[in-house]
Amino acid sequence: RLQIDLLSWHEKQCIYKPMKCFMGRVWGDCEWAGREAHWKDHLEKEHADKVFTTETTDMIWNMGVKQKPLTGYYVFIVFDEMFNFYEVHDKERILFTMACTSTVKEKKHNYAFEVTIVHQENEAIAITQKYPVHSEYDKDILAEGTCISMTLTDLAKFIDKGRVSNLKIY
Repeated sequence: RLQIDLLSWHEKQCIYKPMKCFMGRVWGDCEWAGREAHWKDHLEKEHADKVFTTETTDMIWNMGVKQKPLTGYYVFIVFDEMFNFYEVHDKERILFTMACTSTVKEKKHNYAFEVTIVHQENEAIAITQKYPVHSEYDKDILAEGTCISMTLTDLAKFIDKGRVSNLKIY
């Protein structure tokens, strides 16, 4: 039995709460709905190209297409944890942030993430920023000074003629 004063807490934490696949909201290609406990299996089966099980990955980012505010969403499953990685475009800059999905909010203090933008013709030219990982329970994971922020002016130096840039996520 659950005490009434714990009901609100339980509803937020319960792995059996209903949910919709967040990939569909970002990429527009998924209408899955189910229980949070089954979402990881769904991700690994249906969105393997956006789920990473290694500590680092290389990505190519196409800036030549029209950008929505939330331009990218990926999941990292490493260190026995699941992390959500977000790319957000706000007209003048690109923001990157990562959030730990653990129900233990303090676990975020164990992790940091790093994004490196690399020049395609000369890998010696790069921008690297590193920040602590957030918890999904943090109020504003995009607050100034709490996430990676790169101006479009700075990023323009790393874009090839096809408006593509290379990202390395650590």
